[in-house]
Amino acid sequence: MLGTVATSNNYGDLNNLPALALVATAGTYASLTGLPNLATVATSGKYTDLTNTPALAPVATAGTYASLTGQPNLATVATSGKYTDLMNTPALAPVATACTCANLTGQPNLATEPLLASTQI
Repeated sequence: MLGTVATSNNYGDLNNLPALALVATAGTYASLTGLPNLATVATSGKYTDLTNTPALAPVATAGTYASLTGQPNLATVATSGKYTDLMNTPALAPVATACTCANLTGQPNLATEPLLASTQI
């Protein structure tokens, strides 16, 4: 003899049906039993929802040199890059800045002094 389910195709007509947990038919997380107690950060993903976070230095969040503590005392030239900001610079001869023969001292008189041959140099 065939069971009723053979002709009805009805799940409820099966014999010895298993006792299904609510989640088997509801399919929702909330219908699970024994849910873990999750911290807020587990679902928000926000750093501000973490507990026991470290105390961050201002530079960690501002990211600026001005917020850095213990900054070195830099000379002006370190940030300007200008030669004129250097201290104790040597006194340069005029030829060093003008780059012309007219600024040379002790230059030879080419009209009266012979030119050196390449073998004499």
